[in-house]
Amino acid sequence: YEYNKALAVAIAKKLDIEDRYIQNGVENTRLPCRFEVMQTEPLVVLDGAHNLAKIKSTLYNLNKLTYRKLCLIIAIGEVKDTAGMLRLIIPYADYVLVTRFQTKERECAHPKTLRTKARRYLKKGVVGEVFLDPHRALLRAMELAQKDDLVLCVGSFFLAGELRKYWISEEKILKNRKSF
Repeated sequence: YEYNKALAVAIAKKLDIEDRYIQNGVENTRLPCRFEVMQTEPLVVLDGAHNLAKIKSTLYNLNKLTYRKLCLIIAIGEVKDTAGMLRLIIPYADYVLVTRFQTKERECAHPKTLRTKARRYLKKGVVGEVFLDPHRALLRAMELAQKDDLVLCVGSFFLAGELRKYWISEEKILKNRKSF
């Protein structure tokens, strides 16, 4: 986020946009599903990080948070570097819930395949669970998480967007246009 903000500010300054407009834009711009906090107690964060660079950004932001345990919900597109992404994020997790997104636009890596790939990176004693329905994965995460834990949904904007409906309906988004 900080990198994106700095880049946007630099471009705006280069275009000779007045500082007050730049400041207003920075203060009022929200990127849905980009390390978006949906609730507290437990803290729930949706992040559409879908490649190695974005997973690294997620981990950078994750290290700024205080939480007891991390419950990770993950789904990754079939054409992505699944092994590389899993290698980076899985070691942080105390619970791993592997699922899939359901869209016709992209093929999702099968959850069982992801779980198999993730096993080598799991902390001792952590077992990955597989869910074909992402909403069931979210419900399971909410069961597992205590009030001082973190539920992090990562790996795909399709997954994050689908789970975002738990808090903000599509009708509300379209009606108000304030949630993004």
